[in-house]
Amino acid sequence: MKKKVSLFLVLVLLCSLFGAQISFAEEPMDIHWIVYGQTTGETPTTSNRTIDYLNERFNINIIVEELNSFTEQWNVFWASGGSADYIQTNKGGDVFKLVEQGVVRSIPDGWLDEYAPDLMAQIYARIPKDVVKASISRDGKDYCIPYTSNFATSFAMVLRSDYVEKLGITELPTTFEGFHELCRQLTFGDPDGNGIDDTYALNGPQTGVEFAYLSCMYGFFPGAYYLGEDDKVTFTGTYDQYKELLHVLNDWYEEGLIDPEFVTDTRDDMHRKFAEGRIGIAVNNHGWLANTLIPMLKEMNPEAELVFLQPWESEDGRQWAHTFLANCAGDGAGFFGIDCPDEVVKKVLQIQNEMVKDLDLYKRLYFGEEGVDYTLDENGQMYQTDEQKSASYVTKHGLKQTFCVRTIDFEAATAMQNENMRFVLKELAKNPAEDRLYAYNNFIAPETNEAYNDLNSEVNTIYKEFYINAITGKVDIDAEWDNYLAQLNQVGLQDILDEYNAMFE
Repeated sequence: MKKKVSLFLVLVLLCSLFGAQISFAEEPMDIHWIVYGQTTGETPTTSNRTIDYLNERFNINIIVEELNSFTEQWNVFWASGGSADYIQTNKGGDVFKLVEQGVVRSIPDGWLDEYAPDLMAQIYARIPKDVVKASISRDGKDYCIPYTSNFATSFAMVLRSDYVEKLGITELPTTFEGFHELCRQLTFGDPDGNGIDDTYALNGPQTGVEFAYLSCMYGFFPGAYYLGEDDKVTFTGTYDQYKELLHVLNDWYEEGLIDPEFVTDTRDDMHRKFAEGRIGIAVNNHGWLANTLIPMLKEMNPEAELVFLQPWESEDGRQWAHTFLANCAGDGAGFFGIDCPDEVVKKVLQIQNEMVKDLDLYKRLYFGEEGVDYTLDENGQMYQTDEQKSASYVTKHGLKQTFCVRTIDFEAATAMQNENMRFVLKELAKNPAEDRLYAYNNFIAPETNEAYNDLNSEVNTIYKEFYINAITGKVDIDAEWDNYLAQLNQVGLQDILDEYNAMFE
């Protein structure tokens, strides 16, 4: 025994004399991780190839909490005193409630830029720093790793290329009047060539996308709360311009340009009708256009492509386009539990930064392994079976957003070999509109509006009922306008506005 100790001491002495270092492997760092769950409610798996890959690459030990934030498991977990180091979910707003309850810790000032510089550079490239700061902070402290799916133009109106050709359209409209004429052609010009009057120009499903550029002409997004230059918050559903928009939509409905089933149609219904040729114009954001509408259209008509309409000029000569307010603390943002050690915060920041910096890592985490989770054709196009795309498969193997919630840009779309996304992003980049209208609210509240949380669903019900009844002619817009405004206030609109405005006094 003495000989072994002596030999060890001699070895240490020799190493010190010759400048050598003895290193011992660090123990893997435990990280209790709440992953981004699938909307279908599967409970995340605690062991899979993706976890093994992350553990080995970053010398960590991921301990997945078995809960899905889309289910009641989320509320039960926190109510029963649950905790985690890293929380990456679709419930950013709910996590900020946990901040108020003291369950989530802050990120020390400067750490985001220091330990995740590539990630933050990507965010700052598309969102002003002050907006980023406002969305991720409370009381001057940063609380999350920001994430956004925001692009310069989020909503677009698209046509089918085969309809453009059949109708002999050589120039797309650049004015509101020209757009009105295009809608007439799509409705009455028999674009599908079947000799039957069975097409409509427009369908505005009740999903927030509605009729897009039409409200742009008036400079607002319907049914939203807007903070004005006077620091006063108002509800766009009470604007005089909104009443004008309802008159236009009612006129077009009576003219037969709007599919009467828009009242009950979903976004999927709009996509299906567009692909089938029953409506001429579809409205959606980049993700839905690339990942849902184009594949559906190609399946039904392989030769057809999307043609992007550009926003037309308003009366004051400005071109408006809708985009999302970049709330970087919403779906996909990353938070840290109150007991999460600083070392874990730094490690997670570095991991998230690598997902932006290393596209091969991104592809591995998001899509898995080539030949196992997807295949590539001779052109590098990625293909997955229906099973590989399914939520159960994604959950079982820890793919896609489970661990990798990365802001998608053209570079990432290229890494994904997603030709549809590349095409859509290129077309959106051509959008000439310099004036952006925010869909939904155009500001980030500095604190929680309790009146909004309690009463806005009733406000929205009154708003939607009048919206649909006005367009379909079931109510006289002018005669019922004052009664509509009174109903909004009766169910709490003024209380919501008062609480918002108190924040900005």
